[in-house]
Amino acid sequence: MAYRRGLSASAGAGPHNPLSQHAELRQALSYAIDREALNQVAFEGLFQPGNQPFAPGSFWYDEATPLPARDVEKARELMKSVGVESFSFTLTVPNNQANLQVAQVLQAMVAEAGIEIKVEAVEFASMLAAQAEGRYHATLTGWSGYVDPDTNLNQFVVTGGGLNDPKFSHPEVEAGLAAARRESDPAARKVHYDAVRKVLNRELPLLYLYHQAWIWGFDKNLKGFTPYTDGLIRLEGVSRG
Repeated sequence: MAYRRGLSASAGAGPHNPLSQHAELRQALSYAIDREALNQVAFEGLFQPGNQPFAPGSFWYDEATPLPARDVEKARELMKSVGVESFSFTLTVPNNQANLQVAQVLQAMVAEAGIEIKVEAVEFASMLAAQAEGRYHATLTGWSGYVDPDTNLNQFVVTGGGLNDPKFSHPEVEAGLAAARRESDPAARKVHYDAVRKVLNRELPLLYLYHQAWIWGFDKNLKGFTPYTDGLIRLEGVSRG
């Protein structure tokens, strides 16, 4: 379920996966989650709740699609709109304590809306293999992200993208991301990314939950180190005095 300094939940295809059948059920799942409470319980408030691949405060963040408040009644209404009173799915997570805790918090939250999460913990490489082959309902996984927004979106949501495991495809998303690639001006690119965000916020092939906080510690003699918001360490120009 974010993404990129965050976790993402993506829904594999298949007739036995309710999340792949109706966008309304993915929206219901999102409304049933209290992202701020998840941050407080699982991470002691150290991380940043999120609903986009870009964290609040980033130039690329779309202010017009802010963090949704938890709304259990809205979740139930969305489920009823497609003739569903309740549904269940399996959430596959990497087998470590942090991810299991996140899954358990989500499990308890969404149950109040009539959504049952069955948690399956597996070795990380096995989860990625099953995800690539479409043998899953939803997975809890993360992405370190990059500074440029193109690498945080294109490969996940364009047809045939290398990390597009949900096999998501939408003409407006394709056109918007292609247009953004043709622009060099950041403001002009952001117009296209914001338009794409509206579609993805409606279709929800990925549910973003939070952005990881990066804490850096280094020797006082270290020179030339620049922290980047994607959390990746770049050593060019770094030295010890």
